[in-house]
Amino acid sequence: MFFLLSKTLGVLFVPSNFMMALGALGLVLTWSRFKRSGQRLLAVCVAALLCCAYFPIGALLLVPLETRFPAWTADATEPTGMVVLGGGIDPELSEIHGLPALNATAARIVVAAELARQYPHARILYAGGDGNLVQKDQTEADAAAEVLEKLGVTRDRLEIERQSRNTEENARFAMNLAKPKPGERWLLITSASHMPRAIGI
Repeated sequence: MFFLLSKTLGVLFVPSNFMMALGALGLVLTWSRFKRSGQRLLAVCVAALLCCAYFPIGALLLVPLETRFPAWTADATEPTGMVVLGGGIDPELSEIHGLPALNATAARIVVAAELARQYPHARILYAGGDGNLVQKDQTEADAAAEVLEKLGVTRDRLEIERQSRNTEENARFAMNLAKPKPGERWLLITSASHMPRAIGI
């Protein structure tokens, strides 16, 4: 149920979508007896969208999330494994072109390949199914595995979790697959702005 709500009602709570919805409401109101209120609402929404488009408001709001946890620094101790959270693949473009299409958060896949070379004995677990309401045959994890192979990670090192549709399911299903033992050290790889949510879950 939560997944369904996050993919429907949750979309409205994305700030830009919320502003556009209010702008659409303002436009509708301009054709009613609330014309003046509609014009004001429409003007506020257009001004807010212009501010967000021309000023680095989004980037500034992300800074507290991106800096909440210090960046991991390599040391001599090899980790047992690493969990790479899905999100670096654009599933729609991948399906259209028949090739893995990377998006703005693909750095997590590149970092995983870099750490795989640095730690040749560490397990590599990629967690990412299909986060769309309508499920497809190929999951994000399948496309990511293909990219990781092209970056030099051999297929026998990859453990793929294909069922998860959001971060909560990433954590639950990855835990079931990894079966970590006491004393093991696992790295969590995701985007900096997503790390607080991932750590919290």
